[in-house]
Amino acid sequence: MAFVVLSLPILAMLLIVTVAVLVARAVARRTQGPAKKKSIAAAIAVLVVNLIPTWDEIAGRLYFHYLCATEGGVKVYKQIILPADYWNADGSQKFFPPGRNTASPQFERHLEYRGDVLKKYPFNITGYTDVLSERSSGNVAGTYTWFLYFGGWLVNTTALNVTAKTCHGYETTKYEGFLKHVLVPERNGK
Repeated sequence: MAFVVLSLPILAMLLIVTVAVLVARAVARRTQGPAKKKSIAAAIAVLVVNLIPTWDEIAGRLYFHYLCATEGGVKVYKQIILPADYWNADGSQKFFPPGRNTASPQFERHLEYRGDVLKKYPFNITGYTDVLSERSSGNVAGTYTWFLYFGGWLVNTTALNVTAKTCHGYETTKYEGFLKHVLVPERNGK
């Protein structure tokens, strides 16, 4: 059973190539005119047969890169100046302790962090948005949006393990990826 599962991508490609060759031969036989015209018709037939199971991969990648470029990234609406008790002596933050993905209680009293607000897009794309707002006013200080692309139909039906692609430059920690752009330390008592 494992051999069949691991062989699915190869078998799918062999099937597509076989169908493409058969369709190209049939189109070339039915095309009237010189050999050049028959060759062009056969090439178009091969292209169409190959695009049927893979068109969504091409369109999906284009749309994914478009979303990353136009809607992805950090948007700062208001920088929040935090007093010294939010920072370590070396200037590093202390509201997201190392190894934890949740904020300290001190942080939660003043700021609201909502992570991973989910939105589905066509072509197997999922968008996530982190939102940081002030608790006192409810005003949004900044957002961080990124996308995951899980591939097209052929990849998802033949691959054993589908790994998502993410926008270029996505950092893995909430602080490094987002909060350092919105939250800044107080300078000289100001």
